Amino acid sequence: MNESPHTVDSLKYRSTLPVDRKKVYKAINWFHDTPKTESAFYLRFQTMSAEEKAILSDFWHVKESFDLFSHLCKWWAVKQA
Repeated sequence: MNESPHTVDSLKYRSTLPVDRKKVYKAINWFHDTPKTESAFYLRFQTMSAEEKAILSDFWHVKESFDLFSHLCKWWAVKQA
């Protein structure tokens, strides 16, 4: 079966993604099973590695930790107080 190179499940498509995008996706997806509350996200955010935070900071062009946390909350539709 010939699979389109643009299908999400295509191994060819996954292997051609730039490494940085793979790392960004992995860092964002790390919050997938986190309950969608600000406190749960904050606790999870505090356990992120410095490397993952740097990858996401570069991706979203933010310098402050709070701005990065806000971006993650917006991405996952978590309401902040």
